Amino acid sequence: MGNNVLSACNGGTSYMCNNNQPWVVNDKLAYGFSATVIRGKKESDLCCACFELTFTNTPIAGKKMIVQVTNTGSYPMSESAHFDLQMPGGGVGEFNACTSQWNAPPDGWGRRYGGTTDVSQCSQLPSVLQPGCRFRYGWFQNANNPTLTYKQVTCPKELVARTGCQRK
Repeated sequence: MGNNVLSACNGGTSYMCNNNQPWVVNDKLAYGFSATVIRGKKESDLCCACFELTFTNTPIAGKKMIVQVTNTGSYPMSESAHFDLQMPGGGVGEFNACTSQWNAPPDGWGRRYGGTTDVSQCSQLPSVLQPGCRFRYGWFQNANNPTLTYKQVTCPKELVARTGCQRK
């Protein structure tokens, strides 16, 4: 697929990759993907970059997640950075391409903003997306917008293997 193919959110044929969903490395570390905005950074500064997120509240306080930036966007910048974790069943938000890709309901599975409300609802998603949905209720403990600190890190080979994207 070329770099100029429009997103399905804008009538194109480009969708988020099915394997861009979080997974557990161990009890204290997970890998995943994020749409990210950081005040003062351009899209070219963020594309394919990796960040170590350390969660500071909710039941996952102290856990870390290394995410690769696969999308940017525009978010209210009340905070200096915004990491929108890509998690199947987490809500489709403003742009719902799941309807055209998966014949999903108009608001995705669950609430448009927030997604599923219980692990049992993960079974409503296509089977390829269900592991990422269950991650939310397992390792992530259904944390709702946890606060975090972040730092840029070298991308783990496991993330690069999924995206084929590596910063020079």
